[in-house]
Amino acid sequence: MDILTLEQIIKTTHSDEERREIMRERKYKLNKDFVFSDDTLKLFHALNGELLKKMHLAYDKIQRIKQDLDKLIDSGKVDYSEYLISGDVELICNTTPLIDKLTLESKTYWRVSANEGHAMSNRNDSLLLDVNWDYEMFRKKGLPTGNDYICFLTHTLFVDDCVLSLQDLTQLKEYEVVVNVDINI
Repeated sequence: MDILTLEQIIKTTHSDEERREIMRERKYKLNKDFVFSDDTLKLFHALNGELLKKMHLAYDKIQRIKQDLDKLIDSGKVDYSEYLISGDVELICNTTPLIDKLTLESKTYWRVSANEGHAMSNRNDSLLLDVNWDYEMFRKKGLPTGNDYICFLTHTLFVDDCVLSLQDLTQLKEYEVVVNVDINI
């Protein structure tokens, strides 16, 4: 199937399994001939920077909430004695109906969490900062190696998940990266 046919099916298919398989095929076809240009490198690095910044923000928010809840527990507030705080980062797009749908379907496969009675993992471990996630497809597609840090979220969005292709970078002009935090008591 050609790209346009795949994209029409994505917009109209209601079966999650079938839609994700078609998105996987679309991504594969678009990535096959993709090579980074100066313009797509700028878009890629801007998105990567925003995702990394929001990962740090999610960690900081959860750390502050954990400290507040631990203080309440220490002061005798038993209603807060068991809690789970978790957060993730989500990419939301406002460009074309197809890209909007793809970003709604995309998954980052990353969460940071904290609970009562346990110290939070350190920042490097929680944000997976000790690894430069620029390998696999990025290097094959012309991303200069060793010059820039690619965060885990960027890797999962464009490599591990089956939805967004590198070609979709050209459509990601208006996006928002959102931090979601859930508190369960």
